[in-house]
Amino acid sequence: MYKKSLFVLSFFAILLLINCGGSQTVNKLDESEMPDWVENPPSDPNYIFEVGTSISKDLQQSITNSQQVASITIARKLETKYQGMYKRFSEEVGLADESKYIQQITDVFKAVTSTTLIGCAEVKKKVLKEGNGYRTYVLMQYPIGAASQAFMKQISKQDELYTRFRASQTFKELDDEIKKYEEWKKNQ
Repeated sequence: MYKKSLFVLSFFAILLLINCGGSQTVNKLDESEMPDWVENPPSDPNYIFEVGTSISKDLQQSITNSQQVASITIARKLETKYQGMYKRFSEEVGLADESKYIQQITDVFKAVTSTTLIGCAEVKKKVLKEGNGYRTYVLMQYPIGAASQAFMKQISKQDELYTRFRASQTFKELDDEIKKYEEWKKNQ
């Protein structure tokens, strides 16, 4: 009996501690404080603009995260490898009115980007206090001319690599032919 009442008393004490633990009040951000360029980023035929936002208790982490979000979005616009899979399974079990129809759908999607952003820069930044942390908005820009130059540079590197590869293949073939010839000559 003593163990049972001790258990019940402990249970209620834990429940009381959980309920009285206090709650954090989070000051929600007033949307009127959000910069207008977040919803309406600038438009320019020479640049790609993207906005990033992040919240963190650490000011620098908030800034860095928001810059990364905007940069990754720019990179995805330039070069993204997509993979996807869609599976659908359906089955009917039973007869007539007693049957059950079971359906399962799986949709998997993955996007990976890997590119170099030469000339990507922060144009605007706004940091606001939100609750116990900092909300940072960042506007990043990427010059399209730089993207074209980087693309052309990448193509030329690929051409150089391919040429070197073909040259090494040719020299290997030549070396193999010389070895065959020397082996034939030795057997004469």
